[in-house]
Amino acid sequence: MAFTDGDDEDLGAGLEPEDPNVRYLQYLEAHGGKMVSPLSTEGLELQASYLKQMAENTHPFDVLRRISINPFLPPKDRIAASKTLLEYMARKVPSTLEVTGADGGPVQVDSEALKNLSSSELDMLSALLEKANKANKGK
Repeated sequence: MAFTDGDDEDLGAGLEPEDPNVRYLQYLEAHGGKMVSPLSTEGLELQASYLKQMAENTHPFDVLRRISINPFLPPKDRIAASKTLLEYMARKVPSTLEVTGADGGPVQVDSEALKNLSSSELDMLSALLEKANKANKGK
């Protein structure tokens, strides 16, 4: 099957046959949806039937990925699919951070290194230490 623009130039050249967008276009053409508006009721029904067919052969994350990159879907649906993927696929940032020194002991501070800090940096360090001490007393 070839996709042309009327100049007999194959627009599908260079696209991998395993590309989900090519498979979707092939599905549309095979089911009479070539000239159907993707946002019309008929277009959305075709997309839903395609996703149902693909869901039998793919992992749900693959379906969500295809929804998130489908330019024919409304942005709210693409964003919802992307958010769902992020919840499961992206590493979450830890909510707490604990800093310890060697072997889990206290952090050792070289007093000579503190001499190189500016007064504003020393003030910031002092405020951080006070905050950490208050947090430890509350435990």
